[in-house]
Amino acid sequence: MILFLKAARAIWNNKKAYLSCVALVAVAVFMMVAMGSASDALADASEHYYKDNRLADVFASVNNLPAGVISGLNQINGIDEAQARLVYDARVRMPGNSKIIWLRLISYDTSYEGTPLNCPNVTGRRLTEPNDIWIGHSFMNNHNLEIGGSLNIIAEGREVTLNIAGLADSPEYVYAVRNPGDLFPDNEAFGIAYISITDLSILLNRIGSYNDLTFKLDNGYAFDDVNKELDTSLAPYGLTALYARKDQFSYTMLDAEITQDRAMSYTMPLIFAAISAVVLFLMLKRVIEQERTQIGTLKTFGYKNREIMTHYITYGLATSLLGGSIGVFLGNLCVKYLVDMYTIYFVLPGIKTSASPRLAVIGMAVAALSGIAGSYLGAKPALKLSPADAMRPQSPPPVKGDIMKTLPFLPLLLTSRGSMSIRNIQRSKARSVFIALGITFSFGILAMMCPMMNMMSDIILSKYTNIESYDAKLSLIKPVPAEDAARQAMKLPGVTIAETLREMPAEFRRGNRKTGSVLTGLTHETTLYHIYDDQDKRILPFPDAGIILNAFTADELGVKRGSEILIKTAYNEDEIPVIVRNIVHQNMTVASYMDSAEINQMLNLPDSVNSIMVRTTDMEGLKSSLDDTKNISAIEDTYSAAANFSQMMNTYSSILWLILILGTAIAFAIIYNSATISLSEKEREYATLRVLGMEIKEVCEISNFEYWLLFTIGCALGVPFGQILLNAMNSMMSGYIENFSMPAKIPLWAYGLAFLGCMTAVILSNMSAKRTIKSLDMVEVLKERE
Repeated sequence: MILFLKAARAIWNNKKAYLSCVALVAVAVFMMVAMGSASDALADASEHYYKDNRLADVFASVNNLPAGVISGLNQINGIDEAQARLVYDARVRMPGNSKIIWLRLISYDTSYEGTPLNCPNVTGRRLTEPNDIWIGHSFMNNHNLEIGGSLNIIAEGREVTLNIAGLADSPEYVYAVRNPGDLFPDNEAFGIAYISITDLSILLNRIGSYNDLTFKLDNGYAFDDVNKELDTSLAPYGLTALYARKDQFSYTMLDAEITQDRAMSYTMPLIFAAISAVVLFLMLKRVIEQERTQIGTLKTFGYKNREIMTHYITYGLATSLLGGSIGVFLGNLCVKYLVDMYTIYFVLPGIKTSASPRLAVIGMAVAALSGIAGSYLGAKPALKLSPADAMRPQSPPPVKGDIMKTLPFLPLLLTSRGSMSIRNIQRSKARSVFIALGITFSFGILAMMCPMMNMMSDIILSKYTNIESYDAKLSLIKPVPAEDAARQAMKLPGVTIAETLREMPAEFRRGNRKTGSVLTGLTHETTLYHIYDDQDKRILPFPDAGIILNAFTADELGVKRGSEILIKTAYNEDEIPVIVRNIVHQNMTVASYMDSAEINQMLNLPDSVNSIMVRTTDMEGLKSSLDDTKNISAIEDTYSAAANFSQMMNTYSSILWLILILGTAIAFAIIYNSATISLSEKEREYATLRVLGMEIKEVCEISNFEYWLLFTIGCALGVPFGQILLNAMNSMMSGYIENFSMPAKIPLWAYGLAFLGCMTAVILSNMSAKRTIKSLDMVEVLKERE
C-alpha cells in the first residue's frame, strides 16, 4: 500500500509528462484498432465476395471471337472453365444532366445453370422482358432511379430504352472506374448494368460473337502457365488485353488499400509506442535520481530489488494501460466512420463495421510492453544501488571527450552560457541524441506531408494543363484517315483547334522482362499534347526516330536512354526493335511516345488515327452533337475529369491533415517532455546560478541555447530524412497503384513549413522552461537532503 501511494504521488507530481505518454500510447492503439479493423473488414468481405461470386482468374479482351472457338479454349491445359460475353459502353441520355455519362452493359447468360464467373449479386426480378437490365446500385442511387423505371441509352447511333428490373453489383467492379486512367470512381459519370446476352447481341448486331472472356484456372495452375497458349489462341481474333486477376484494376486497387492500411496500422503504432517508451525511460531515470534517498530507505527497511522494480514498473504500466484503454475506446468509435469512408469507393456486401477484438488485445499488449520496457530500463539503475550509496547524492557524471578541449576555438565563439549548454549536452548524451532524433523524425514527417496537401492539385495541373492542354478528346471505335478526322472535327460546335493522335496497347520487352503500356503516336506539330516531364518541369523535345518511354515502363524493363526494346501490338506478329531516345517521368500518365508516321511505317498501317483532340468554346454543344455518332467510343471532358479528381481527393485530405497534426504533436511531445525532464534535473544548478547573481534571462539562455543547438542538428538531419520518407512513400504507392507516383522532390516551401513547425515546439518549450525558472524557490531547492 505504501508503494502504491508513493507511485500515485510521483505520477501526479509529473502529470504533464505522464499525460503525454498516455496520449502517445492512445494514438498508437487507436490507429492499430481503427485502421487495422477497417482493413480486416475489407479483406474479409472481399475474400468471401470473390469466392462466393467466383471472380475469374484470367481476363481477356478481343475484337471479335466466334462462339465456336470457346470449346477449344476449354481444352487448354490449366483452364478449368472459359466463359465469353459481350461488353459495351453506352452513352446515357439523362434529362437535365449535361455530363457525359456512360453505362457499361455486360451480357448475362440467363440460361446458365449454376454460378457463372463474376456472378453479380442481384436484387429484383429475372431478365425476362426485352431490354431488361440489372443496374449497379451506386449509379442507381446517384441518379435517383428506381426498380421498375427506365433509362435511355445511345447504342450504335440509336436511342434505346432499357427497363430496370433490379439491382446488381459485381465482384469485378468493387472499385468501379471506366478505365484505369480515371483512378477514382465517379458514380455519376459511370456505372455498370447487366443485360441478357440475346438482347445485347441484337442491340449491337453481333449475334454469335463475343469481345470479352473470363477464365477459371485448375487448382495448382497460375496465369504464367496458360499465358502463352492463350495469347497464341486469341491473337487471330484481335487480342487487345490479357491479364491475371492480380492485374485487374478493381482487384488491384482494393488489394492495395488493404495492404497499405495494414502496414500503417502496425508500423505507425509501433513508432508512437517506442517514443512513449523512451519518454518513460527518461522520466523514470530522473525520478529515480531524485528518489535515491527514498530507495535507500526502502532497502534499509528490507524491501527487495524485485519489489522496488515492480513498484517502478507500475508507473509505466499504469500509464500505458490507461492510454491503451483510451485508444481502444476511440478505435471502436471510429471504425464505422473509416469503413463508411471506404464504401464511398468500394462496393462490398457484408462488410463489418465493428472493431476487431484481436486487434484490441494486440493493441493493449503493445501498450503494456512499451510501458514495461520504458519503465524497466529507466528503473534498472535503482537495483544497483546499495542502501549506503543511495543515501548519498549522486556524483556528477564525468565528461569524456570534452569537445571544448577537442575544438579549442569553440570557447572563443561562445559565451560562458553557451559553453555551459555544450557541457549539458555532453553530460546527457542519450537524452540529447533522443531529442535530436525526435526533431529529425518530426521535421521529416512534416516536410513529407506538407507537399502532399497540394500533391493532387499539382498532379491534376500537370496532367490537364502541362500534358493534355485540350478541352476534350474523342476516342474512335474504328481508325479513320488523319486528314478526314481533323477536318470533320473542325465542323463540330465551338471547335477552334483539332489535332489527331493514334493510341494503341502495346507490349514492350527487353530480355526476359516485359510489360504493357499505351503507345501514343503524335505529330511534331501538335500543340494540344505535350511530352512534359513532371520531375524536371520541362517539355521534352520530340525525337526524329525511336521512342520516348515513360518511367514506369522503363523501370519494369530495366532500360535507359539508348537501350533497344522490342514492341508487339495487335498489328504485328513479330516483335519490332526500337531505340529508347528518352525517358519521361509523368505522375499519372502511362503513355510512351513515338511519331505517328513512324508507327504507321513500322506497323504497315495507313495514315489513320483513333483519337481526336479538340479545343472548343461550346463544350455542351459539342457533347450534344456527338450523341448519335456511331464511331465515338468515348468523350473525355478534361474539365469534368479534373473536377471529379479534386472532389474525390477531399476525402483523403482529412487523413493527410491528421498525419500532419500527429507529426506536429510528436515534435512538441518529444521536445516539451525532454525539456521538462532536463529542467527538473538541473533545478539545483539553475537555482545556484540565480543565487550567484544571474538574471532569469541569462539562466534561460543556457537552456534555450542547448535546445536551439539540438534543433539545428535535428533539422539538418531532417532534410535528407524527409526525402527518404518521400521516396519510400513513392515506392509504396507505385507498388500498390500501377502507373501512379507522387512528386519526387520536396519543395523548399515544405522544408520551410517543417522548420516553422518544429521551431514552434521549441519556442513553446522554452517559454514553459522560463516560467519554471521564474518560479524556482532558491532556498528550498538548495536545501541539503536529510
